Amino acid sequence: MDAIKVLVTNQKGGVGKSTIAANLAAYLAIQNNVQVKLIDFDRQSSSSKWISRAPDIGLNVHHVNLAFEDTGSLVLAQAKRCLNKYSVGCDISILDKYRIEQKRNKVENTKTFSSWIPNFLVKK
Repeated sequence: MDAIKVLVTNQKGGVGKSTIAANLAAYLAIQNNVQVKLIDFDRQSSSSKWISRAPDIGLNVHHVNLAFEDTGSLVLAQAKRCLNKYSVGCDISILDKYRIEQKRNKVENTKTFSSWIPNFLVKK
């Protein structure tokens, strides 16, 4: 089974993307006995810094410096390559990203970037 990929993104800064990504990754790693990777594409690298300072909970963290277009958006093709590379060997990948801007006439497969967390991961 392919890794579940959860994208946490927003066009604005300061809305809690890194906080949500870091806490979701930590929660899933601690509570659900699954291999989780946090892939930090954010230029400020907040989520990867926070996790690296926390006690070791078996969470793998990768901060990736990606090129940005003139608009300040991530280069989509490069982001997809990094996502596929760093998602290997895990059950869930949590991605902390600034924004992705797509060309108006170009439709991308957003399924590559995001997925819902199945109900079976949540213990009752």
